[in-house]
Amino acid sequence: MKAIAILIVCLLVIGCVSTTSKELQNTQANIGIDEIICNYEKPIGSHVPRRVCRTKSEIAREAEETRKVLEELPIKTRTNY
Repeated sequence: MKAIAILIVCLLVIGCVSTTSKELQNTQANIGIDEIICNYEKPIGSHVPRRVCRTKSEIAREAEETRKVLEELPIKTRTNY
């Protein structure tokens, strides 16, 4: 009986925490943000991929920041010697 009660509580907690893609789309439409794109990425030091979701504008901003950092590197560090 105690195990069943614990199982029910765990299922309720998991169900309340998760956000469905439909809820995410509804929230996105309500606040007027651009499209959200989710990818699986492997964190440094791990082989287990995790799901990372970003908006198109965040992806573009990160790409621009990365490009700027790479341009600022000295030439010697950018070559494959």
